[in-house]
Parts: sequence; structure tokens; C-alpha cells
Amino acid sequence: MCISDRIKTFHTPHHTRHAGHQEMFRGRLVACHEVPARLDFVLAELQRRPLGTVEVPTVDDATLAAAMQCAKEIASKPPVAIWGTKQAITYARDHSVEDSLRQMGWLQGAIWSNAHVRESMVAMKERRMGLFDALAPLRAFRELDAG
Repeated sequence: MCISDRIKTFHTPHHTRHAGHQEMFRGRLVACHEVPARLDFVLAELQRRPLGTVEVPTVDDATLAAAMQCAKEIASKPPVAIWGTKQAITYARDHSVEDSLRQMGWLQGAIWSNAHVRESMVAMKERRMGLFDALAPLRAFRELDAG
């Protein structure tokens, strides 16, 4: 038996719903590649390569509802908190526990915002989503105005 006979590749037509323009990747905001037009290309590549069967995953309603609730909760947080969490996870993946905890302390100290905490608390009390400004686009130091 060939290894490709034991591999299952999952692909779903629901990817056509993705229409992002940017995404976080290794701590940087980059162009998003999961756009609807890319779906046909990805499916053709999956079928062309010897990766075994290509299946559409099935998700029961309860699992989908739980995933959507989780996504809504994440979306209700300040963007800088989500960015910081992704930074910490990416850093921790490649460093020791001691180094990662130290870096997390620095990160929390640098991004902590009393205004975000206040808005989070008021929004929770009022049973609504928090209202937060979007993150400013990342720029290289050389692009920053020295004056």
C-alpha cells in the first residue's frame, strides 16, 4: 500500500466564503491568499498530486455553532490583544518556557491599554461587543518620519 492511499485531504467549498485582504502570519500583516478565486486552483492542485482521496469535511451543527461562538468572542476583543496573543504563541513555539514567559511579560507591559480594559468592561456590563480602533498598518522603521 502506497502512503498516498492512507492520506486523507480535506477540502471544502465553503472556502469560497473567505474574502480576506490581509492576515497575520508570523507576527506580520500580509496579503491574504485565501480568496474565493483561489479555491479552484487549490482543488485542482490537490487532485493533480498523489495525496490520496480529497474529501469534503462534515461538521455537525453543534460543532459549527461552538466554532462561531468562539470566533465571535475573539472578534469582540481589542485587535492589539489578538495581535499580542499571536505574537506570544509564535515566539513560544521557538523558545524555552522561561524565555517565553519573560517575553510575554514584556509584551503585556508594552501593549496594555487602560482604555481597552475600560471599554471591555463597559461592553461586558452593557452586553454588547466592544468598540475598538483597528490596528495601524505595520511600517518599517526606515519608513517612519524622523521629524
